[in-house]
Amino acid sequence: MDIRPPFSYQATVGIDWADQKHDVFVRFTNGSSYRRKINSRPEAIQEWLWELRSACAEGKIAIALEQRRGALFYQLCTHSNWIDLYPINPHSLSSFRLTFFSSRATLRGPLHLQTSAKTSGRLHGP
Repeated sequence: MDIRPPFSYQATVGIDWADQKHDVFVRFTNGSSYRRKINSRPEAIQEWLWELRSACAEGKIAIALEQRRGALFYQLCTHSNWIDLYPINPHSLSSFRLTFFSSRATLRGPLHLQTSAKTSGRLHGP
């Protein structure tokens, strides 16, 4: 019997949003990954989204971010045909971090983004 999750994503993405620049962490199904800062201007976000889309061919992408409203959230929602968006409650993400990183150190930056990406993957696919 083949037991697979109902969703298979070409990439999982964690976004740490800010007013001026957003930090993103992308992990592809083949194991490769990258981190990048993108400007918060809608044009810069759109350019990054099209790069991501072309890298993932026709597959779906899971994006996790600690935001349920705002310009970034709504811009990502306009691509719902190929992006599954997972707003993560900041308290839930903090609890997830504590479970897997017992030092209780505050995680920001790259490790924070990786945790967000892992959270979206654990919730809804590989």
